[in-house]
This record gives sequence, C-alpha cells and structure tokens, in this order.
Amino acid sequence: MPYTHLIFDFDHMLFDTDQSEALSFQHALRSHGVADPEPLLGHYQRINQGLWREVEKGTISPNEVKSQRFATLAAEADLPYDPEAVAESYTAGLCDHGELYDGAGELVMSLADTFTLAMVTNGLGPVQRGRLDRIGLGGVFEPLVISGEVGVSKPRPEIFQLVFDAFPDTPRSNFLMIGDSLTSDVAGGRNAGIDTCWYDRHGANESPEEPTHRIESISDLCSLLNDDS
Repeated sequence: MPYTHLIFDFDHMLFDTDQSEALSFQHALRSHGVADPEPLLGHYQRINQGLWREVEKGTISPNEVKSQRFATLAAEADLPYDPEAVAESYTAGLCDHGELYDGAGELVMSLADTFTLAMVTNGLGPVQRGRLDRIGLGGVFEPLVISGEVGVSKPRPEIFQLVFDAFPDTPRSNFLMIGDSLTSDVAGGRNAGIDTCWYDRHGANESPEEPTHRIESISDLCSLLNDDS
C-alpha cells in the first residue's frame, strides 16, 4: 500500500544541527567570559550526546538537558560561568543559527503537495519551533510533536501515538518514519508499528535496527516514494 503520511525527524535529517550547535556554543561561551571556546566544543558534544542518549532511554527529560550539559562541562573543564545563564544564551542561539541541508527545503515543499507531513523530534520546544519558523517551515508539519513539550521521547511508541491520534482513520501501513537515527527514529518507528526509512548519511550501510528502507541522500527519498506510489 502506498504511503500517504510521512513523519520526519528534524535534527541531522533536514537541518544542519552540527553547524547550529557549533555557532551557538561559541557565541554563548564568549558572551559569558570564555575567551576561546573552540577547543571545548568536542568535550561539550560528547557530554551533550551522552545526555540525549539518556533521553532516549527515558532516564532524563529533554528539558533537563538544557542546563545540565553546561553544568557538567563547567565542572569537568573548570569553567567559572553560570550554567543556567549560558544555557539560556545557547538556547537562544540555537534558534538563530543553522540552516537546512541543501535541497531539504525544496524536498519538503514538493512532498507537501502529495503527502501529509508530520514531525516527531526529540528536542526543546522553543528551539525547534524557532528554527522551523526562521527557515520558513513553520506550519508545514502538522502535527509537530516535540518531546520537550509532550513529556515523552523517541523511541517510545507513545510519542508516535500523538501523530496517529491526529489521523484516526489512517491505517498504520500508510505511515513512514524518516530519520537519521537508528536508536531514535528507526527503533521508534518499529516500536510504533510503522515502516521506517533510515537516512544513512555516513554510508554505514549495515544496521542492527533493520529499517524498512535505507537512503544515502535526501534526493533518494523522492525515488523511494515514487517507486512506492
């Protein structure tokens, strides 16, 4: 049966999150007295990624990540800033920095003519909504389900149920989850009982999570969906 409802991930799928984080990190730390934040970026990324893995496990909430990552960085790197203040500056910067990957905006708008588009993203509500509004995609994804707003995160099936509830007459076979994360998007879609499309950005090829489909570029998605139609 052809797909009619596409559920997109946002970070690292459509949006260059690495660029957004790097620019926001430098701006936030410099504004709070760290003269050379660049050498600390890798340290921060390891802390941040570890915390988001805990979000996927359900041991912490997305909103706890906001300041905890900067508190941990301050403790480990002996930085004399106020973690809460840095977190606020950084969060504001995440809305202001970063762009869609090349071709992502055009792809989304072309798909919107044919498919119903939703989004399920693990993140902070003000950040994700601010980014989508700035890059011109606010209102394109309905529903827009953000873990920091709803209290549950991918890969839990409950977060996908919020999309299904918006389309009570649509069978699960009509939904496709599209994302770059095996542990969040692919596992989450599988847990929710829907097909998945793994954006294998780095060409890893083999996946223990067994996605329904695999693509290596955004443009491959159009070919996949056309084949399905």
